[in-house]
Amino acid sequence: MAFGMGLVAAVAVVTCVNKKEPVEDPNRPILIRPTLPLAIPGLKGHTIQTLCVNVKKYGKDVAPDAKASLEFRERTIAHVLALAGVSVVGEHESCEGTLNVWLSSEALGAPYTDHRFHFTGARAEGRVTLSIAGLPAQSFQIEDEIDVARSVLRDAGLDEASTPEQFEAMSVALLKGLTGIWGADLLVRLLQHGTPHSLAINPASRGEELGRVFGSLGLRAMEDASAKLMPLLGMQDVDNDAVRSCLKTLGKPAVGELAAVLKGNNFEAVHQAIEALDGIGPDAWEAVPALIGILRGEAAELREDSARALLRICEPRSKGGELRGFGEDADRWQDWWDQHK
Repeated sequence: MAFGMGLVAAVAVVTCVNKKEPVEDPNRPILIRPTLPLAIPGLKGHTIQTLCVNVKKYGKDVAPDAKASLEFRERTIAHVLALAGVSVVGEHESCEGTLNVWLSSEALGAPYTDHRFHFTGARAEGRVTLSIAGLPAQSFQIEDEIDVARSVLRDAGLDEASTPEQFEAMSVALLKGLTGIWGADLLVRLLQHGTPHSLAINPASRGEELGRVFGSLGLRAMEDASAKLMPLLGMQDVDNDAVRSCLKTLGKPAVGELAAVLKGNNFEAVHQAIEALDGIGPDAWEAVPALIGILRGEAAELREDSARALLRICEPRSKGGELRGFGEDADRWQDWWDQHK
């Protein structure tokens, strides 16, 4: 059962109710990156540098406590579009195309009493339409759903978009839409330069959420993007949790390149690659020899990480917990691998 349906514009992704909005310096310039080509069918390969962004609403307006100013909404989406090399222009200026985004959100739960309900998560869904003069308009659906680890009791009759989880689901759905238009390259730039804090993605779950954005691209696009993600592993000022989450979402197709990273001498990149393989789990089977090689190295932290990843990857193929005593013993792991590869 759903509660507290909130219908808002996608660019009206706001911060948690009863908390102050983040304040951004209006005089700080938005840095426009090099222009990315469009990636959606029908417009693939085209580039645009200016967009009019329509702030659309349907249904009744959002509650005052959950509503940001129009200027703040425009600046929020402008930050993401700037990573694609696109400037948002005013309604009276000339632009190459128009971006319309609709998004609704709802809190999910089940009744407990007349005034309380078990809150279990939030869902957002909507539509993105991109229109460029002389080309067919492209429209597609976007959605996201967030589950809470444990259900909590909350007041019934929520105002529209009144839970942090609703804001987060709307943010992720919006990023799915924009990444769908500009492809994996936009996501790579998001990982390099960071999502605007005004998108209200919870820092604790940011990696997981961006992993879901990555997963929305489809297998072929993810495979094409993996080579661009690998160089980000271990880089400073890059959200490595999010990079690992994207590679985990890709799964088995990323294993070969991750195993190759293990042969390098960049400590942090190797560490992050081991963590990514650990997250992929049994599907990372082909990386076992490279992980055993790490056990023969001098870095104690990497040996510990590698032993943990080996156990997670190999244990489903073992019998009776035989691997649990191997620890960091490379020779025992090698003997076992020779018998089971």
